[in-house]
Amino acid sequence: MNNNNRTRTDFIVIHSTKTKASENFNAKDITLKNRKEGFFHNAFHFIILRDGKIEEGRPEEMSGAILPINQPLITNQNSIAIGLVGGLSEDGKSLDVNFTFHQYVSLRELVKKLKKKYNIEVVGCRKAINSNKSCMSFDVHSIVD
Repeated sequence: MNNNNRTRTDFIVIHSTKTKASENFNAKDITLKNRKEGFFHNAFHFIILRDGKIEEGRPEEMSGAILPINQPLITNQNSIAIGLVGGLSEDGKSLDVNFTFHQYVSLRELVKKLKKKYNIEVVGCRKAINSNKSCMSFDVHSIVD
């Protein structure tokens, strides 16, 4: 069996791409950004663009690559990663809740679809890594059910 494939899906983890609102990135741009950071592929399964469009980052059956290795409960091997483009202040020094209304609407719809398919829990990355030093600067459960 290929170790890069997920064998189960227990969680949806919501992340930001840690990009500035002015950086109107798409999945291809995030893939290039992630490669510069040492990844072989886009780290996220789904990317939600500033206009709300949803693009595939990596195949859904492939393990994610965004969570730290050796996580005890929520891992790249048992979760689907959704990245919202944005989340970083314009000066690049701090997290920022700079996501658009269209992104929130698309996030809700995508999570609804994935929850129906997998019947799984949704968490923000700060819960996934059990730290306040995450990429997500808002409470995910205030947006999704």
